[in-house]
Amino acid sequence: MYNRISNREVEAKVTTAAAAAQLIKDGMTVGMSGFSMAGYPKAVPTALARRTEKGERIKITLITGASVGDEIDGQRARAGVIARRYPYQSNKSMRDLINDNEIAYVDMQLSQVPFFIKNGYFGKINVAVIEAIGIDEQGNIIPSTSIGCSNTLVEYAEKVIVEVNMWQPVKLEGIHDVYSPRPHQADGDDPRGAAQQPRRHALHPLLARQDRRRRHHGDPRRHGFAGED
Repeated sequence: MYNRISNREVEAKVTTAAAAAQLIKDGMTVGMSGFSMAGYPKAVPTALARRTEKGERIKITLITGASVGDEIDGQRARAGVIARRYPYQSNKSMRDLINDNEIAYVDMQLSQVPFFIKNGYFGKINVAVIEAIGIDEQGNIIPSTSIGCSNTLVEYAEKVIVEVNMWQPVKLEGIHDVYSPRPHQADGDDPRGAAQQPRRHALHPLLARQDRRRRHHGDPRRHGFAGED
């Protein structure tokens, strides 16, 4: 039988969606996985919306890779959870609240979002909520059906919630190639600094299957994305 969570340290942290949602507080900036209707979390956003239905006040800034499903954009908009939304949405409930000036909204080019996160233009990412099919022995997150800006959210978030979707097939492991470029090191006299340089190191071309490899940054027990060896 396939073990969805193979890392013992991570397995010891398994909790309910309701308990995980308690990590999200009023005023936080929260990033979530998802790109259109693929790969976005469902249980944690639903648990968050239920807190407001019980009278708790929660207003967050929400960042995703693109538009996402009703469990995030619709349900939480109707529950009054979202104060500000980036970079795109396609939900009627949210659109109505944006047009009524109840939700602040910026329609952005999606490819700009990781750059904005890395340079701190959104401020701190307090919590990232990422859908996955599992976590491997090294503690790397195995994404489900989308990436979007998930790898950047995981890298820069202060806390990461991984929502393991048991309905997604385990054969999705290895379907994604995730590359996170390091910032270009600027010259010492450049007032913008290395982190704010738009330049990046060149991509390494993948010319054959054996060129695909796993790349880790930071403590793999905290975060990381599993690719295919």
